[in-house]
Amino acid sequence: MRRFFLIVPTFFLLVLPAAHGANEKLDEILSSMQDSAGKLTSIRAAMEQETLHTQIGGTETYNGDLIFKHLGAGKDKVRINYHKTLQVVAVDGNRVILYQPRINQVFITCRSALAAEHPDFSFITALYASVAELKARYAIAYQRDEVFEQVNTSVLEMTPRGKSGEVKTTLWISRQTWMPIKFQVTARNKDVTTLTLRNVVKNQNIKDDAFRVNWPSSTKKKEEDCH
Repeated sequence: MRRFFLIVPTFFLLVLPAAHGANEKLDEILSSMQDSAGKLTSIRAAMEQETLHTQIGGTETYNGDLIFKHLGAGKDKVRINYHKTLQVVAVDGNRVILYQPRINQVFITCRSALAAEHPDFSFITALYASVAELKARYAIAYQRDEVFEQVNTSVLEMTPRGKSGEVKTTLWISRQTWMPIKFQVTARNKDVTTLTLRNVVKNQNIKDDAFRVNWPSSTKKKEEDCH
C-alpha cells in the first residue's frame, strides 16, 4: 500500500456466434447484478488486499474489515479498517477520506479523483456502483465462468472509457449473490492489486456512526476541492 502512503469483440467474421453468446451472457450477469443491488441495504465482510509491485518487486498484503450502507444514489457509505496499519478508508457520498494515524495524516478527496489518481482503490467505487454507472465508466466484457474458493463465479473485465490510472479491473461475480467477491486492478505502472471479500453478510442494520472517521486536531490534513 505504498501509494496510499503518498496520498478500490475481435474476430467478427469468424466468431460472431460466440461473441453474440458472450454478449447475452454479459447481459444476463449485469441484469442479475442490478436485481441484487436493488435488494441490498448493507454489507459486512472481511477483506484481504494484496498488491504486486511489478517494477520494484515484492508483494504487500493487508487484511481488514469492510462495511457498506446503501442510502441512495450519491449517498452510499463505505468504510474499511485495516488491521495491521490501523489505516481507515471511508466513502461518504462523493467524499473519500484516507486516514493514516501512524503518520498523523488525513487526505480528503472525491470519488472521481480517487479512481483517476489511485487505481488501487478503484474497487471501492466499483463495489457499490450501479450497472448504469459501470457501463458509463467502463467497456465491460464477459470472460469466463470460474470456481473461486468453492464459489461459482462469472468473471468480467472492465476497461476504462476515459482517463484513468488503471488499465483494467477484473471482477469475480458470485453467481449465488450476484455481488463481486474478488477485484483485481491493473494500474498503468503495471502494479496489480487484488482484493478478496470473505464472510460476507448482507442487509444487517449498520448505524451511520459506524462510518464516521475522527482524528485529533493535530493531524496533518490535505483536502481537494471536488466541485
